[in-house]
Amino acid sequence: MAENKKPYPEQIAEQVIAALRDGTAPWVVPWEPGQIPEGPVNAVTGQPYRGINRVWLGMQQGNNIDPRWCTYRQAQQLGAQVKKGSKGVTVQYWKFREETLLKDEQGKPLLDENGQKRYSVTELDRPRVFYSTVFHASQIEGLPPLPARVETPEWQRHEMAEKLLKESGARIFNDQVSRAFYRPSSDEIHLPERGQFATPDRYYATALHELGHWTGHESRLDRDLKHPFGSEGYAREELRAELASYMLGAELGIGHDPGQHHAYIASWIKALEEDPKEIIRAARDAEHIREYVMGREKGIQQDKHQQVDAQPSQTASASEKTWLDVPYKEKNIAKAAGARWDRQEKRWYAPAGADLERLSQWQAVPQQQQETPAVVNPAAEFGQVLRDAGLLIEGEPVMDGKIQRVPVATGRSGAKDGAYCGFADGKPNGWYQNHKTGAQGKWLATGHVLSEEAKRELHKEAANTLSAAEIERQAVQEKAQKRAYAKWMNAESVQDHPYLNRKGVESFGLRQDRQGNLVVPGFDLDTGRLQTVEYINKYGGKWFEKDCPKKGAVCVLPDKDALETGNVVLMVEGYATGASVHQATGLPVAVAFDAGNIKDAALAIRKKLPNAQITICADNDPPRPDGTNIGVMKAKEAAAAISGAKVVVADFSKDERSRGLKDFNDLHQARGLAAVKKNILAEKTREPAGVER
Repeated sequence: MAENKKPYPEQIAEQVIAALRDGTAPWVVPWEPGQIPEGPVNAVTGQPYRGINRVWLGMQQGNNIDPRWCTYRQAQQLGAQVKKGSKGVTVQYWKFREETLLKDEQGKPLLDENGQKRYSVTELDRPRVFYSTVFHASQIEGLPPLPARVETPEWQRHEMAEKLLKESGARIFNDQVSRAFYRPSSDEIHLPERGQFATPDRYYATALHELGHWTGHESRLDRDLKHPFGSEGYAREELRAELASYMLGAELGIGHDPGQHHAYIASWIKALEEDPKEIIRAARDAEHIREYVMGREKGIQQDKHQQVDAQPSQTASASEKTWLDVPYKEKNIAKAAGARWDRQEKRWYAPAGADLERLSQWQAVPQQQQETPAVVNPAAEFGQVLRDAGLLIEGEPVMDGKIQRVPVATGRSGAKDGAYCGFADGKPNGWYQNHKTGAQGKWLATGHVLSEEAKRELHKEAANTLSAAEIERQAVQEKAQKRAYAKWMNAESVQDHPYLNRKGVESFGLRQDRQGNLVVPGFDLDTGRLQTVEYINKYGGKWFEKDCPKKGAVCVLPDKDALETGNVVLMVEGYATGASVHQATGLPVAVAFDAGNIKDAALAIRKKLPNAQITICADNDPPRPDGTNIGVMKAKEAAAAISGAKVVVADFSKDERSRGLKDFNDLHQARGLAAVKKNILAEKTREPAGVER
């Protein structure tokens, strides 16, 4: 099949148009409550796809009940493999911040507690778009089985929908016979009586569709609703409300009934043929509608209003059009506070009469008040040259005469496809190259010669920047740990969970958050404090609380007090493996979470228990192209770092290895707990295969 070379929006628009003509677009199909497939989610993070990705992947997913999608690398992360010859689906995502590697005075990368490189983060005024290829669960071999879907009871569906309608604050009147509509002039929703609908679900689906239109009022999301019935503008607004209704119906489980909106299909097709990007804009606006209705935007607006001094004497109104500097991610907040968008100037502004106090944080500094430096900093000048060439750098470039490798705007995430070298001696100069675009060149400062004092100041400023970054990192980390502790305390004890059931293990002190994710605690053995938490969703996707340090964190089974009385400790990578090992041996087990942390966890245990017998139960990972077995290699490194430790490797037959079995939980499920116990403790009677001393 010839590769589709058309731009991404046109590829989507073509398939959407074809689906509309066939009546198979997801928001056109009349899904009944309980029948609608769960919306597409990422198999690793468990997070749902949003905007056009939700619509686009939903169309590819069709009636398949498995909602999981992931990239090729994410499939490998789950121990699975994309089937040979599978064709992926392109999705787009937006980058709202820019990360730049932090270095010391010698130009070496700074590392955090986990040994990972540290980056400074800058919020972007305008986001950048990137693309990725994902595969559906049906195209992937070795994924964990899909947990049984629990249908939301009817009473609970209706309760949630009723709560949304009530908390929206919308004025809703049940005074119609057969019509349902939103009237912008009076800001009212009019519906038939509930008994006029075939089911309560149909009533709520219709009400939420009209609530979608209601969000377009100028005091809310401010869409253009001034279009007569039957016009193209009217049809575009209907498309947004339909997509939002489809998203909300899926999220609440009430289903979706397109009803009379089939009448707009011809208009939608015409709009997409004329402007393929309209489907992306419509999906984006529908996602905003969904977020607003679900209360997220409303909560932000309420917080915003609470910060405003209500005394009339303190209120400053704009006497004329006043320009604002609004970051992209804050645009909805600013809009709710009274900001408007000038389509011609492409800028935000406060209209005459607007409350400037509510908009004060975005007020632009007048040009006459901005100070223009008499001399341009050569590092700042070089930095602008690099950014113009597409290189992504934070702050000023490093001017130490060494080659710096950095990411570029069009590069892959994590790749460093750009390079530069700056010299601060004599007359500042440098060179750069963007390996993605081919852009390259030399730079010479415009008439600047740095004195020795200026050079010292430059180095001092760089050192101060690193110190400030370190202070900021510590503050962020402390805040993250408090957040993790609060989430841990608010989570509930759990014994039954799809992930535990699939792995065949018990819950040893685990908890479950409100989203249904397992919460695994990681403690600092020195202080006994919670250091981080790991989340595991029902699909097996794992992630840690953002900004919490993982280095040296340990989860002890059956509980953290087990180390106080034990003189024998077994160590593993993941929780399920640890649970299998503890259930098989009855001995205390320390979970290090992954191979990268097992050495630091072992050092923490040895410090706490100087005389303990420590055995590291290593994962028998598939060899990499260079022949490296990561699980065994990291276990050996950890054993070498502490005295008196041993390594025992999960032992499998050739057939079991070919089926992807690699850790002691796999051995537990394949041959039972007795096999796990024998594999680990057999060195008491003989030298078993896979044991390193």
